[in-house]
Amino acid sequence: MSAFTIRNAHDDDFDRIFELWLENQAMAIGQAIEQNQIAAFRAELLHTFSRSHSHYYVAVSDDNNIIGWQSLTPLFSNPVMDSHISQSSTYVDKAFFRLNIAHALFEHAYRAAKNSGISHIYGWVQPNNKAIHEIASHFKHYKHSVPGSSNGKVPEFNLYVVVVE
Repeated sequence: MSAFTIRNAHDDDFDRIFELWLENQAMAIGQAIEQNQIAAFRAELLHTFSRSHSHYYVAVSDDNNIIGWQSLTPLFSNPVMDSHISQSSTYVDKAFFRLNIAHALFEHAYRAAKNSGISHIYGWVQPNNKAIHEIASHFKHYKHSVPGSSNGKVPEFNLYVVVVE
C-alpha cells in the first residue's frame, strides 16, 4: 500500500480513531494507558471529537482502512479564542509510519486552519519524536522544552507552536 487519501472524519470513524490513539500512547506520553482508565479516556476523547470547533481528519488507505488521523481542537475554553488557537494531535498506525502520513495529515490540517481563521496550532510532543520535529521544520514554528512534573505524572515534552500564515 502506498496511496492514501485524507478526508474529514465521520462519526462512524471514532472507534478506529480511539484505537489508534490508544495504541500510540506509550510513544506519545512514555507509558501505556492503564486498563482501568481506558473507558474514561474514551469518553473524554469522544467529547472532544463531538465539539463544534473540533476538526478531525483521517488518512484512508486504498482498501478503505483508517491508517492515521489528525485533529485540531480548541485549546482554550474562552469562546472568543477557541476558534483561533488550536491544539493538534496526530496518530498513525505503526505499520504505516514510513509513508509520511503524519506530514500529509498535518499539511492538510494546516491548510484547513488557514482557511478557517486559526492563527496558531499547539502540539505537545515527546522530546525523542524526531518525525514531528521534521514536520515542524517545514512551517514557521517555535519550540519550547518543558520539564516533567515533580510528581512524575506529566513527562518531559516539547511544546511546538506553529504560526499559521
